[in-house]
Amino acid sequence: NKMEAHMLDRNANVPLYAQIYRILKQDIISKVYENGDMLPSESQLMKKYNVTRTTIRKAISNLVQEGLVETIHGKGTIVCLRELNYNIWNFGSFTDYIRMYNKVPVSIVLKNEIVTIDDIQYFNLVRARGIKNDGEIQFLTLDDSLIRYDIFPGIEKYDFAVESFYNVMRAEYKIIPNHVDIRIVPTMPNEITKKIFKVDNNTPLLRAEGSLYSEDNIELEKIRLSYSPSMNFNIVTKVGERREYGDEI
Repeated sequence: NKMEAHMLDRNANVPLYAQIYRILKQDIISKVYENGDMLPSESQLMKKYNVTRTTIRKAISNLVQEGLVETIHGKGTIVCLRELNYNIWNFGSFTDYIRMYNKVPVSIVLKNEIVTIDDIQYFNLVRARGIKNDGEIQFLTLDDSLIRYDIFPGIEKYDFAVESFYNVMRAEYKIIPNHVDIRIVPTMPNEITKKIFKVDNNTPLLRAEGSLYSEDNIELEKIRLSYSPSMNFNIVTKVGERREYGDEI
């Protein structure tokens, strides 16, 4: 039972409500709770995790703010996950994606070294990626990845100027990425992105940052991905029917 595998760490610096929020979020993402399902009641969650009602309400409030659930008066909390499909971010190969548009993909490795952060070894891979048009290279993204070296030992031997990390992950390490927890933030260019994207100091950029996880919710990669101003995003989402609920007396 996936839910029973979740445990609270009462000695951690992370508040209990934040831990419960993360557990419930993972359960929603991994479809322990399907779209339209009711979450357990506040009383059931209080008993399950041995915490106060205030702690549970804080966790649920975070889920509501993220748009993962709705709290219906007199009924409880219902999952209302709206899955988004991004045309540029689907754990696929950037090379394959660019070739779909009959363009010639280009990847240049700017950094590939093993680093230690908070006593954990990572393979730090930084790549500028784009397309070649009439001999000219137009870079579209700057990828800065921290890849867990204990999970992917020997990953530095691959030439990621030509290889796809996600293809290597699947084919060589037999690990399938499950979900990404990512946020898009506005940012101003730094010296590297100014040079790569050929922009000035006043050109705003978008940056995606977050983490890639396995099915077991193990962090595989920390991601920081800067986009060129010429990169277009198409976001397609299916909007469910609006439900109307009567008030309970």
